[in-house]
Amino acid sequence: MTKAKKMTGKVETTKLYTAEQAARILKISARRVRKLCSEGRLGRRFGGRAYMITAEELEEFKKIPREVGNPMFKKDNPRKRRR
Repeated sequence: MTKAKKMTGKVETTKLYTAEQAARILKISARRVRKLCSEGRLGRRFGGRAYMITAEELEEFKKIPREVGNPMFKKDNPRKRRR
């Protein structure tokens, strides 16, 4: 989906993604994308009732380093559940 902006006679198009499309690109769940949007950690715009994320915002978000996995089950976690 593209959104056109009118700026001084020029039309600029921006690629927009839904939460589901962004989730596939980021390799996380759509629910997590919506959560990140509601927290303000991932840029958002509303298209009707859906979150719409720009391609530039996705690229910026992908640059942030992240650890993979559930932090609750890391070896150095003092709150780790014992079995």
